[in-house]
Amino acid sequence: GPGLLDRAFIAEHTTGFEALAADIAATEWVTVERRSALSRAAIEAMADPVDLRRAIDAVIRVESARWPGVTFSVGLPDDLPLASGSDGYVGRILANLVSNAGKYASPGGNVGVTAEVAPEEIVVRVRDDGLGIDVDPDRLFELFYRAPSAARHAAGSGIGLFVCARLVEAMAGRIWATALPRGAEFGFALRRFDELP
Repeated sequence: GPGLLDRAFIAEHTTGFEALAADIAATEWVTVERRSALSRAAIEAMADPVDLRRAIDAVIRVESARWPGVTFSVGLPDDLPLASGSDGYVGRILANLVSNAGKYASPGGNVGVTAEVAPEEIVVRVRDDGLGIDVDPDRLFELFYRAPSAARHAAGSGIGLFVCARLVEAMAGRIWATALPRGAEFGFALRRFDELP
């Protein structure tokens, strides 16, 4: 196999290495934050306005170029309000969920990203038509856990979804995974910025 100093190998895997480094850095930070028990003040500090439309469009541009054999679609309401959180956190979560969907989608498959507005929150769903989920979905958010079917299909670190869960938690949101008849849904919900007290 290629050595770590092989230029082609490095070029091909740079994005993965950068993502892994970002996930590890975020894990370190969130672990420290959890040790000090995220206070109400820390959560309030994560209450900046976040433009989900812009964040989703930016991630789709990157990931559709990365996975040219996959069709990406976006469905957002015209009146999508701002979410409450952190632009950087939301970008990291979306990048991880959409990249995973592209990685595990069936050949020539589809990935859809949608958002819907609820009375107090905005719900974002990332769906693919790939492997699906054959384990307890909550286990997917454990540090270093990888479902056996996913581990056989593609390389991964088992860090990304753990980081996503911690970042959503830091923004006082919620995150989940659901098996679909074909494929999987990973979603998260954040508070509406216009509904904050």
